[in-house]
Amino acid sequence: MEYKGEELNLFKLMKKALADHKRRTVRMKYYPHNMDEWEAEHKVIEKNYRELIGVVRKERLTEEREQNEQNVAQALLMLKASTEKDLDAKKKREDAKKKREEKKAATKNVVVVPRKSSRIANKKK
Repeated sequence: MEYKGEELNLFKLMKKALADHKRRTVRMKYYPHNMDEWEAEHKVIEKNYRELIGVVRKERLTEEREQNEQNVAQALLMLKASTEKDLDAKKKREDAKKKREEKKAATKNVVVVPRKSSRIANKKK
């Protein structure tokens, strides 16, 4: 069993309470004929603290489980956003490629009209 935070503090308090209950001065009040009553009190103290520790542990585990579920949901949302972004980028690349191909095809079909300027025609010679 793993103790954390408040559970550990409760466990330490339980050990201290049990140690105080085990002291000779306390035991001598019950000795020799009422030792069964002393043991019953010892068990009650331990039981109460263990129940408190159990409640705190359940609360902590519930919170951790909820936090883990939130983390998983957030990771899935981030993955979905990333995938959508990748798909959008791929679509843009494909569209750009189609436009370039269409532009190339359009420029191949263009007929170049010779220039009428004699000055330009003479420069080329």
